Amino acid sequence: MDEYEKLQALAISYLKARKDFLDQAKNVEALKGNDNIMGRIGELIALQFFQKEMGLILIKAKSKVEKEYDLHSADKKTRVSVKLISCENSSGQTTKITGDWTDFVLVHLKDYKVIEIGHVNRKGFIKAVEDGRINANPFTRRTMLQEGHLFGKYGRVITGERVKGYL
Repeated sequence: MDEYEKLQALAISYLKARKDFLDQAKNVEALKGNDNIMGRIGELIALQFFQKEMGLILIKAKSKVEKEYDLHSADKKTRVSVKLISCENSSGQTTKITGDWTDFVLVHLKDYKVIEIGHVNRKGFIKAVEDGRINANPFTRRTMLQEGHLFGKYGRVITGERVKGYL
């Protein structure tokens, strides 16, 4: 087997694993969604987080009206935007924080395990904007989880033993 054949086999293995995930996810409400598999995994972790930490059962947003958030409570008083940054993201940055959410969650994966979960509510986010710590629509960055930054100062960061059961 030459080098290209090895690389092709590796690529095919990845694509098959991706297809298997998508095929199985079709039948699991918590994993349904678009083609962004990492985003779906982040949403699954956030669903678990809200149930475990706050006793809230959330629902995945489905309609285009709900595109400004990923999860919500049945009465939609709680609307959650979820972002995930993994070891595949070398820049430590992902998309902008926008939308009509009440709570924002950032999941940090390293070696495919949850390392940190950051949570901030809208009030804490607005305070961070007013204090000049972030702009109103910042890019999501891993550094937001550090002490003195968005989650570390205006929300909370869950680490260690408390995140082990999430993935």
